[in-house]
Amino acid sequence: MRSYILKALARRCAATVGRLALACVIAVNLSPEVARAADAYAAAYVAQNVPALVEVFKPASASVTMRNTGTAAWIAAQGDVFLATQRPQDNYYWCIQDNPHGMYSGNRVLLPHDVLPGEDVTFAFVVKPLSCGFAATAPFQFRMLSQTHGTFGEETPAATIVVSTAAQFVSQQVPGTAPAGATIGVKVTFKNTTLSGDPLTAIRSGLPGRRRTRHGA
Repeated sequence: MRSYILKALARRCAATVGRLALACVIAVNLSPEVARAADAYAAAYVAQNVPALVEVFKPASASVTMRNTGTAAWIAAQGDVFLATQRPQDNYYWCIQDNPHGMYSGNRVLLPHDVLPGEDVTFAFVVKPLSCGFAATAPFQFRMLSQTHGTFGEETPAATIVVSTAAQFVSQQVPGTAPAGATIGVKVTFKNTTLSGDPLTAIRSGLPGRRRTRHGA
C-alpha cells in the first residue's frame, strides 16, 4: 500500500511545474501514522480458482488465495478485513452469496479465520451474477479491504469468465438423411429462461420467456 501511495503522488508530481513541484516533493514524505498503516496492512495475490462459464442468476463456486505480507494480523472476529470486489470497488455484479455484512452483503467475502503475517488465506465463496439486482458489468477482480485503513495489497488478476444467459432447448428440424456434399436447411429453437429482463439478455437472446429460432443452411 505504501508503494501504491508513493506512485500515485509521483504521478501527480510529474504533472506539476515550477514552484508547485517543491510542494509535491514535500508531500511524498508520508506521515509516520500513514507509513505505519501501509507497512501493517499489505497483501499479495497467490492463486484463484474460477469457473470458465457462469450463467446469470445461477450459483457458481470460486476461490481466491491471498497472503498477508504486512505486519498486522487479520482477525476474523474484528470484522475489519475482507476480500472485496473491484473495478468499481464494492460492486454487486457478481452477487457473492452467504457472506452477510449489512449493506455490503453481495460484494465482500468474510475472513474465514485469523491470518497472521506471512500466512495464506483462501476465500471460498459462491457467486450468482445479477442476483443482487445490480446490472452494470464488472470484471471478476478482488482486493483486500480494511474498513479502518481502506483497500491494500495487490489486486487479483482479472479472470476470463463467460457470463451466459440461461437457455432451454425447445425443438429442432433437420432431415433424417442427406446426400454427401449436399446443402440442407435446419431450424433450431431455444427458449430464454432467464428470470429477469436484463438489457443485455433482451438484446442478445430475446426477452425472458420468448423463443428464438435460428435457421441455417
